[in-house]
Amino acid sequence: MSDREETGALEYHERTSHTPRSVRRASPGLDFENKPRPYKIYEALPSVELPEAIRSPQQPALSVITQPGPDGEEGRAPDLEALAGLCYYSAGSTKRIRRGGREIEFRAAAATGALYHVDLYLVVGDLTDLDAGVYHFDPRALSLDALREGDYRGVLATASGSEAVERAPVTVVTTSTWWRNAWKYEERTFRHAFWDSGTVLANLLSVAHALDLRAEAVLGFADEPVAELLGVDPAEEAPLELVPIGAGGTVPDAPEPEPIDPETRPLSDREEEHP
Repeated sequence: MSDREETGALEYHERTSHTPRSVRRASPGLDFENKPRPYKIYEALPSVELPEAIRSPQQPALSVITQPGPDGEEGRAPDLEALAGLCYYSAGSTKRIRRGGREIEFRAAAATGALYHVDLYLVVGDLTDLDAGVYHFDPRALSLDALREGDYRGVLATASGSEAVERAPVTVVTTSTWWRNAWKYEERTFRHAFWDSGTVLANLLSVAHALDLRAEAVLGFADEPVAELLGVDPAEEAPLELVPIGAGGTVPDAPEPEPIDPETRPLSDREEEHP
């Protein structure tokens, strides 16, 4: 990190830190008519349905998250059923209740304000029951939106320089869509991106290890090629972490990704920008 970047990070930290005065300050109120939906909805992409019968891990989460996964030399590749469990227990919609005339949704991992601004993308090679491609997990439909066809794992391997990513049959990319959290928390959203993705990562790692799949969090990578691969604009939605799942072999060189900009449904009537 350069001196300028470090200074900017410290300035942001100080500016957005809570104080006894700030937490007592009256809130301007929330515009519930403009509240963003907690989902990313693609308008016209093919999708792959995930198995509805979710495989439940048989080990307590706290016991598996503290243990190393398989050594990776003989690590298994996940199948579609395992991917369904990984996605569901990390970012899936697990419960809905009606209260006060409105439906309240609960996700597998907690999020500030229950705004659920963290999404999962899967970059996969050919699996036994899923073609190589780049996919987005849709928790509403328990399905995968197909963004790209082909094996693009090499893009992530080059962007990260991670041996785990180079050998993984699947790498999960977490992202944060800023407006989905900034609607309530304004410029503190950048803090919340990492808090909330942390709860997702804890679930993802524990479920992977319970399924005897090697998994780890990779936090250092070049943002731009990852964002381009997913077809996202970091000013609106940015990649946060990579999680290689499974091991065995080496990913092939990836083709040069063509630019994509798939149409998505607006999150709300208008979006407000924050520094």
